Amino acid sequence: MVLQLLKRSFYLVVLSVLGMTAASTGVMDNFDSPRQYKTARISSYDKRGGNADGGQGNPLKPGQTRTIAEIDGPGKIAHIWVTMSGGGLDTLRDVILRMYWDGEKNPSVEVPIGEFFGLGHGKYYTYESAPFAIGNDGGLNCYWPMSFNKRAKVTIENVGAADLKAFYYYIDYQIPNTPPKDVLYFHAQYRQEQPVLSKDNFTILDATGSGHYAGCFFFVRQNESGWFGEGDDMIYIDGSKEPTLNGTGTEDYFCHAWGFAPQSSAMRFGVAFSENPFQEKGLYSVYRFHLEDAVTFTKSIKVTIEHGHANSQSDDFQSIAYWYQTEPHAEFPKLAAPFERRSSLEKQRELIKQKRFADLRKWQEDVKANALADYVKQTAEFNIAASYAYEEGTAKGVQRLLDYVGPFPPKELSDKATAVIKDLGSDVNLIPQSNVIASRDTGDGKLTVVTMEGSRCLKTDSVAGSPFIYFDVDNKILRNGNKPVLVEIEYYDDGTAGDSLRIEYDSAASQNDEDKYRPTENFVKPGKKGWNSAILFLDRARFYGRQNNGADFRIYCGKDKDEYIRNVKVVVKQN
Repeated sequence: MVLQLLKRSFYLVVLSVLGMTAASTGVMDNFDSPRQYKTARISSYDKRGGNADGGQGNPLKPGQTRTIAEIDGPGKIAHIWVTMSGGGLDTLRDVILRMYWDGEKNPSVEVPIGEFFGLGHGKYYTYESAPFAIGNDGGLNCYWPMSFNKRAKVTIENVGAADLKAFYYYIDYQIPNTPPKDVLYFHAQYRQEQPVLSKDNFTILDATGSGHYAGCFFFVRQNESGWFGEGDDMIYIDGSKEPTLNGTGTEDYFCHAWGFAPQSSAMRFGVAFSENPFQEKGLYSVYRFHLEDAVTFTKSIKVTIEHGHANSQSDDFQSIAYWYQTEPHAEFPKLAAPFERRSSLEKQRELIKQKRFADLRKWQEDVKANALADYVKQTAEFNIAASYAYEEGTAKGVQRLLDYVGPFPPKELSDKATAVIKDLGSDVNLIPQSNVIASRDTGDGKLTVVTMEGSRCLKTDSVAGSPFIYFDVDNKILRNGNKPVLVEIEYYDDGTAGDSLRIEYDSAASQNDEDKYRPTENFVKPGKKGWNSAILFLDRARFYGRQNNGADFRIYCGKDKDEYIRNVKVVVKQN
């Protein structure tokens, strides 16, 4: 008897668990019960009986708005399907979707159509979630329920520069047998900062009224390499001055951990798209939907997220918030113009293409002054120099860029300058290429960048400072140390016989302080005027970085007191 009771209890537990699992899906609940509504649809089918179902004979011109649905209530939109042709990928960003409930003047939904369906960065990709699913060939589907009492109105506006040649759609809705007593209205809103310059959190949603926050899509374009996702989510409810809900990191809010999994879509959260993660120009489209855990509010809600730990980053952020609330709602921020909704990189390229150099410099000066990330500040500074190069043309522009870059530029700066010089149709070899990271001048030497016989170079000034130029070496070049190293130096010989130079370097002979200035043999210049090369041998080089705040070696000039150096290459001998 006891055994039978235990078996029966076990079966009840199993059935209970199975019931909970089925209920948790929600999709098939009570599917065998009668539906308490009539089904209806508005679509773009060709009413003349032809096959021009997307309105191909009546393209949507730039600047035009078209109402695609007007539905008398009460009712509930249950599914929207859309696909488009014409205008290129910009149609995703330049067709604006708006929805109005019960005769309101200000839309409850105002979002670029691509971003509304989770397609960021002007790209098509496929993913599947509970509220949205993207099929192949651009089939855009939305399943958010959208109830209304009196009237629903859906419009599209073409704010782009090209015709929208065809716009196909289904709007499937329900007419309830019994009008609902309490209705919360669906809302969706677009926000952006490109790049983020504010020291405050990025705001995803700021709404007043009563309702619940249902989730968001979040689009990021990185403006520097590394991990942007240390920003915490902070949600303020009903006017709270401190976060009511405080998170632990960007990927944590989006239900991942230790970064984002590539291209992984689930019903409630996911990475719909990623490209070049952790790199400058890296792209992310991530989402989090609060389905079972909707965030409720009775007066107001503000959903925010840090951009980097304590707001240390300056990446491009865009977001779409989805929520339900009573009406009226707070008026939305003015939707940014198409150009302003482009990424930082796209805006820069477009301003150069349009030769709007003054506008480009004004914008980059603002970025330089206000960016939180040092690398973004430095990039803005380079972009200002590059704008002059484009404006002034090949010869003068290239010279200006070379003046800015100087000799021994870091690789990233060298790559950027090389790309601009290539765009200008000039010789990319003008940019110095070196495998030392950078030259140093930290107080005991005075260096100046000069031009000597057509080449940009560093010049020591032993009268005003000291006759040294310090250099760092990439750790990959000499990972373990204690190896023979050759250093090739391109120097300018003024033609005076007997002049010399040498290298003083960190040695593995010991860790005594004197070994951080271990000298090579002097290289005696041949007295041949012009640019020449010297090869010096460093025995048991270690490069501890003990010189001059971390430098690995220094070049010392000889009798002529001043040295002109335009390139340095470090080679580790294998045998």
